[in-house]
Amino acid sequence: MKVCEPKSRRGGAVATIIGAIIFLIVIASIANVLRNLLYPVFQSPNDCGAGGATSMNVAGRSAVLSELRNSSYWAMVRASAQNTTQSLLHDTVLGYIDKDQEWRNWSLQYMPGAAEWADGFGPYINAQLVLLQARALASGNVTEAFGVLEDQVSRASGVVIAGVDFLYFNGASVLRTYFETGSPALAYCATYPSQLQQLWDHAFNPNLTEQERAHYLGQALAISGVTLALAGAHGFSDKFKVALDKVGLADSWDTIKPHLGKIGSTVSEKAAHLTFTLLQKLAQRFPKDRTWVTGLTSDRTASMVELLGEKGFSKDAIEQRITKLIQAAGSASNVDDIAAADDAVSLREGGGLTVKISDRTSDRGSVYLYTDGIRMERISASSLQDAVSGFVLGKGSIMELRILKSGAVMYSEYQGGATWQPSMPSELASPGDELSLGIHVLTTDEFVKNLSPATLANEQGFRLMPSTVELTEFTLEGDTLRIRGTQALVEGISSFEVNGKIVQPLDFYNGDVFLQFSVKDYFGQTRLFKIHHDGHTDPWLGIQAGSGFPRVSFLTSDGVRLRVVYVLSKDDVNLATIYIGDPSTLYALGDTAQTLPIDTGGAKSAFMIQKVTFNRQLERGMLGLDSDYIHGRLGAEIAYTVAKNKLGLSGIILEEISKGGKDLYTTDGTVVIQARFLTQTESRSTNDVALILSAQLNDLVTKLRQDFGNNHSATSGYAVLSYVDNDGVVKTLVVEVGPR
Repeated sequence: MKVCEPKSRRGGAVATIIGAIIFLIVIASIANVLRNLLYPVFQSPNDCGAGGATSMNVAGRSAVLSELRNSSYWAMVRASAQNTTQSLLHDTVLGYIDKDQEWRNWSLQYMPGAAEWADGFGPYINAQLVLLQARALASGNVTEAFGVLEDQVSRASGVVIAGVDFLYFNGASVLRTYFETGSPALAYCATYPSQLQQLWDHAFNPNLTEQERAHYLGQALAISGVTLALAGAHGFSDKFKVALDKVGLADSWDTIKPHLGKIGSTVSEKAAHLTFTLLQKLAQRFPKDRTWVTGLTSDRTASMVELLGEKGFSKDAIEQRITKLIQAAGSASNVDDIAAADDAVSLREGGGLTVKISDRTSDRGSVYLYTDGIRMERISASSLQDAVSGFVLGKGSIMELRILKSGAVMYSEYQGGATWQPSMPSELASPGDELSLGIHVLTTDEFVKNLSPATLANEQGFRLMPSTVELTEFTLEGDTLRIRGTQALVEGISSFEVNGKIVQPLDFYNGDVFLQFSVKDYFGQTRLFKIHHDGHTDPWLGIQAGSGFPRVSFLTSDGVRLRVVYVLSKDDVNLATIYIGDPSTLYALGDTAQTLPIDTGGAKSAFMIQKVTFNRQLERGMLGLDSDYIHGRLGAEIAYTVAKNKLGLSGIILEEISKGGKDLYTTDGTVVIQARFLTQTESRSTNDVALILSAQLNDLVTKLRQDFGNNHSATSGYAVLSYVDNDGVVKTLVVEVGPR
């Protein structure tokens, strides 16, 4: 075999490096072209200026600067400035004053020097721009014209813009928002001075078109003009602070202004002013608590407005609701009265209540309405009175809370206090969330309608039972609860129904609402159940066992028996059987004989059924299980069949054999029956079988003697002993005894 020597890779490596460099150059070129197409003036973050309009080589840019003395150029500048001013003022106090007469009247009443802006702040800024234009056009040369503009922009760059933010309703800096949405090429510049510097530089960039330069100059002049008027010394913001202090809202302005902005943007500037008037009235009525009462009320009013808007209320209708609150504020006796009135309107007409979820460690997940970081407002029971059907102030109720956006449901208990504090499960909401909730008093009908399908698994692996059962439907007809289930075929049964009579009203425990009902069996006896639900997870059943109601882990029906698996503890799993059909149909009894395989001395009478036939495969399969409970159940069912078909008894009750005591009895109490089924006899000799039967029969008779002592009306007792004989045939001994 010829082995090839490896060739040198030095030349290939060089070629690869050169190719990579060429590839990167091409990519960079393409990226640069795209960047210039998208943002013709895009500059790197390093190009963000330190702030302020800087001097430039005026003589070197004479062609660009000559535009400052061109009136047609100024028309484009003014158009850009007017658009910029409108964008800046849109969500500010000034914007509302421009659009609404009530806001304008208020400013004229309370603000010093407000007459300057009486005709609108937009026109006022435009008038300042007209003056700049006139000065620039009248200047002797381009250098003087440039200096006129440079002076204003430089002064504005040095202004702290907190005054602008003070007037902006929605919290974040109005200028920052404008730059991010109106000038994407400048959004990366982190500070206001650097952003203004960039606009100024673009306004005199000879690489841009005349129209682009006019656009940027208009932006720079509008922003600097608005900033100087609002945030400069003795600007509008200072005067507005004075006005707020006069009406008692200065301390709470930062808290209430986002709510006013929300109301103004979703309804109208007039609605925001009406809310402002409401807060002003409350601040004057409760001067010691004015910060709390105005913060709380503005929050609840904004929530009410939002819910009414989502319900389709017109702006006039919403404004009317706020006007009524203003009227009520004059006679409010408590700081939370108007907030509670807001919430009552939200519930009654808006269909819900907006709440928040606490993230405090002490009450994480609890529902509240408002907090200032120190105090926390809970749901007032008075706001639910007359607004929630069926709710009675001071009377305990089970409440349904439905998240309006998702439709998810949870339950809580109102225990009759002045406030109500439900907690929201973590699977429905996270701490810090804000939710709109529909709130109702939970009725039995609604509880049943909210029950969702549930899947039960045969976790313990019981044989002759399906692996899963689906509880598919829950319905209420009068006082009857119907539960429908589906399963894999069990003796031809793929679906079944459990019917129960409601025996107690809805109750609440540990986050769950439960409904107690009784299921009547074939013999007329009842067994109590509870169905639990928290509104959003799978419902679950509990079955009465002693004094408690342990959880049902599984249930299935074979058409005659409803078999219920329930768990007392991890190592204590039990099975209950409820008969929904006649168990005597499961067995066929053969001929009787008076000759018995054992001596039954002392018995009133005795006979043997020579053959018991199991009519279904299910019971034949149960016979082969290694379970004392299952075999005891078979023995009791055969005893019932014997009592009905051989002894001619009526009104026979087949008890739950795990309870102890008599296994069967008649409703009149005159007959008691002990039953047993043996399988160990199948593999024994005839003599051994006789000995086993004798011992077992004597034990049954002893138990009957005890039953007579506990049931004084009993006059007859029967020991019914079924067994698998050594010939493989199931036989039954029946022995009658009487009380001593």
